[in-house]
Amino acid sequence: MLRLCVLIPGFSDGGAQKQCIFLLNALQECDDVELTLIRFRDGVHDPLLRRERIAIHTLPYSSNADPRLPLAIAAILRRSRAQILLTWLISCDLHGFFVRACAANGVRWVMTERNSRHPKGLRFRLRYQLGRFADAVISNSPAGDAAWARLARPERRFVVPNIVLPAVTASEHHGAVLFAGRLEPAKNPIAAAAAFLHLAARRADLHFQIVGQGSLTENLRRMIAGSPQAGRIVMTGFRDDLPVHLAGAKAMISLSHHEGLPNVLLEAAMAGIPIVASAIPEHVALLGAHYPYLVAPDAPPAVIAAMIETAIDDPAAADALAPARQAMTAMAPEAIAARYMAIFAQVAGGRAA
Repeated sequence: MLRLCVLIPGFSDGGAQKQCIFLLNALQECDDVELTLIRFRDGVHDPLLRRERIAIHTLPYSSNADPRLPLAIAAILRRSRAQILLTWLISCDLHGFFVRACAANGVRWVMTERNSRHPKGLRFRLRYQLGRFADAVISNSPAGDAAWARLARPERRFVVPNIVLPAVTASEHHGAVLFAGRLEPAKNPIAAAAAFLHLAARRADLHFQIVGQGSLTENLRRMIAGSPQAGRIVMTGFRDDLPVHLAGAKAMISLSHHEGLPNVLLEAAMAGIPIVASAIPEHVALLGAHYPYLVAPDAPPAVIAAMIETAIDDPAAADALAPARQAMTAMAPEAIAARYMAIFAQVAGGRAA
């Protein structure tokens, strides 16, 4: 029986947080693992988490950087006799190095990499330096793995893609052209809004939605409010029914500058709706180099708008997603859980992955 502890700040809005829940849910179907979850706060995605076969500890600290956290986490690891500590997201990766030392019980530390690159701030540089000492690093994309090529030995690096849930049925065919994601610079929502405004000016038959929240929310509100097309673009904020909402869209737009393996792209591809995506390696890896609706993330609004128009006017646009949908057959929850379990067994000193 493998004893696994997962450490994450909480299940706030974000694809990485949802992926952690999907993995925990899938692991609860495995008979050979005891699960412990440590988090620092509740989050909007909590209702997605199954709780039948998992011990949950919510630590009463308001800051991810509270200096008491490593000792508190280490105490739980000792009580649960955890063999593997899996850290999820930057702040918990930083704790992982110190928690392993504090626990002093032989626990192995496994990091996850959910992006292909990060800003150059101190905490990110520190994460890379501490991550060199992790027992394993699991990336969700080849691009994320490449970032560790000079820091971690090949035998300690693994690539396991995201989990893809079965397709859902739209509760409402609202027919909007949709941008969905955190409203942060890396996701490039300003470019999406500019393209929407450009296209709205000449296509009275289209309407648009921006789904999500983040630091750019007010910038986007002002940008849209100052346009004659303001009534055509709705900012919905966070939605907890995004897969169902996506399924009712006319098209989905993702213009990120960099990614890991984006949930929203996977969900849109499963729904079979046309996708216009930035031509970054992470998108190309899923959609294919010959996918016809790729555009540079820094392209002018008119160019992005023209690509959106081409995709929504092409009756065969969804057919271009066939290679992506085929690739996603290997990303079922039980398949991804099995791959993680094989890695954990190897790291814990069991059979090879």
